[in-house]
Parts: sequence; structure tokens; C-alpha cells
Amino acid sequence: MHGFRVFALACITAAASLFGPSIAGAQSFLTVTGCDTVSVNGVTYGRVSFDIHNFSDTVMMQVAIFPISHQAPDDTCHVLQLGSPPEWLGYMNADGGAVWASSSKAADVAPGGTAHGFQAVLSRPLCCYTVQLFGVFVEPFASMNMCMECSLMSPVQPGSWGRLKQAYR
Repeated sequence: MHGFRVFALACITAAASLFGPSIAGAQSFLTVTGCDTVSVNGVTYGRVSFDIHNFSDTVMMQVAIFPISHQAPDDTCHVLQLGSPPEWLGYMNADGGAVWASSSKAADVAPGGTAHGFQAVLSRPLCCYTVQLFGVFVEPFASMNMCMECSLMSPVQPGSWGRLKQAYR
């Protein structure tokens, strides 16, 4: 039953991405809660942590992010890795987006609730996505465009100004 539920939600997401978003939410239901850096194959990238708030009257079972095309010439914005809250499963899409689906009825987010602990490692410091929330129907019940930013910090070593000047003499 669990496998069928995940498969059905993945099919719903794929169909909805073909037909576009349905309802634009007035409130921002995605809140970025943190930003740090991780190394993927020896390259440093930004990892965004975020929560999803369900302001609707529909039970939320799935979250999907789809890259907004034409953000920049030769756009390379995509999810490299992802993290999921407990009892949620995450999948990366070939288009650079990702889908998170609750793996149990207990993990579904009731109206007015919040799911904590989503993470996405992004290929660029600033990536813009269409974020959609799904319940049991094919069409998303909430959709919005959102840019997630995780500016990379420059690595530094502890020391003094005098030591820095000495290194360049």
C-alpha cells in the first residue's frame, strides 16, 4: 500500500507539472529557516532548510518544486541533494526540481499545520521555483513562485591582520 501511495503521488505531480499550477496562494507557505554549506563531490554548495505551512482547508500530502525556466542564460539551477522530514520521502526530478511526499497518514499536514525539516542543496546561490502543495487530487491546491537564496560564505582562517600582511610580503 505504501508503494502505491508514493507512486500515485509521483504520477499526480508529473501530471500537474504538465498542466501548470491552479491556485495562487496569498500567503507565503514556504519559510526558509536556515542556510549552510555542504560539499558535493568536492564542490561547495548552499543548502537551504525550510518549513511548509498549510494555510488551506485541505490536508497536504505532497510538496513539489519546479525550476522556473529562463532565470538566466544557460540556467543550471537544480537540486543536487535533498533532505526530508521524518515520515516524508524525497525525490529529485530530471528537470532540476524535487518532490517530497508523506509516507504515512500521520505525516500528512492538517489545515493550519506546519511541516518542518525540508532541505535542498542548490546548484546556485539563488534559485527560483514554482512551489506547489498537493492533497489527494491531481491539481495542486496552492502554488506560488519563490526564490531561495543561500549565499556561500568565504572560508576564513583565524589570525591577525599582521599575519595576513606577512603572508603577502
